[in-house]
Parts: sequence; C-alpha cells; structure tokens
Amino acid sequence: QAALAPSAAVMSWIGLTALRPQLVTLVFLAAWLWAIEADRRGSRVWILPALCGHVVWLNLHGGFVVGVGFLLIHAVEQAIRRKPFAHVLLVVAAMSALVAIDPYGLRYYPYLIRALTMPRSLIGEWHPIWQANPVGFGIYLVTLLIALWAVVASRPTRVPGLGLLVAAAYLAASHERHVSIYALVWFALVPGLVAS
Repeated sequence: QAALAPSAAVMSWIGLTALRPQLVTLVFLAAWLWAIEADRRGSRVWILPALCGHVVWLNLHGGFVVGVGFLLIHAVEQAIRRKPFAHVLLVVAAMSALVAIDPYGLRYYPYLIRALTMPRSLIGEWHPIWQANPVGFGIYLVTLLIALWAVVASRPTRVPGLGLLVAAAYLAASHERHVSIYALVWFALVPGLVAS
C-alpha cells in the first residue's frame, strides 16, 4: 500500500501548493470519508459531528457542496446494496437547510447556484486535466488504470465507495483544481483494494 502513496501525493499538488480555502475542503472531505465508512459499518455516531462540521465548512469554503454530494452518492450506493440509507438522505436534507446559517442567510442559496455554474474558462486550474502538465496528466491516467484493475479484480459489486471514486475521477478530469479531491478519495480506497 505504501508504494502507491507517491501517486496520491503528486496528484495532491493543486490543493497543497499554498495555504488556501481549498485545503479546508480536503480536511473536511477526509473526515467525510471516515464518516461514510463508519456509516457503512452501521455506526451513526458521525451524524451530529457531521452536521456541526458542515456549518463550519460552509462558512469557510464553497467546497462543502462536494461533501453533500458525496453523502448523496453514498446514500445511492447503500440503496443499491439494500443497506439502510434513509437516515443519510435526512442528513443531506438537514445540511441543505443549514446552508442558511451563514452571514448572508437565504441569499446564499442563489449566490451558490451562480457560483457553481459560472464559466471559468480563463482560469487555468479550472481547465480539464488533459490540458494540465503532461506529467500530471500521465500520473492521473496511471492511477485510473490502477483503480480500474483493482476494481475489476475485486468485482465492482464488492467495492464500497466505487461511486465516490468515479465521481472524484470525473471531477478531476473536468477540472484540474479537483485533482486533489480525486487524490484523497483514490488514496483512501484504492490501496486497500490492491492489497486485498
């Protein structure tokens, strides 16, 4: 597993080049991955800390929407596996309502929609990954191949978190800025699959 760490470290470059709000999102996403794993095991102790953390996160960085999205993906995955998922949907609904706990109140909702959908074609880190540095793109492709091999070898139906991995890979492919999110999810899931 340790041999795979350099791949994730290199892909994390965009989130670790300077201290900036995106780093907050990476820290919270790491906690979210722990919470999702705890939920898979049947624990519900993550819910209250996640709701409190969500309020802090949304007041620090707009990347909190990725955390909400990850919980939705987890709920779908749980439903497909015929595992309890209704409580996750309730948490997502509560988080959606808690977005109003910010300095802008209800005005934050329309702002968020505009911010998430606005074009960013003039900002380099929002370009697709294939327009990035060739070495970075090459490492991304290698990690995709490793992940594909690990998933196929483990059988996709037996891979918890597959939806998160696919979503993170898509985010990274769409925008270089999100490669660090993919790196985090990849490192949390793929080395364990390779080792098993």
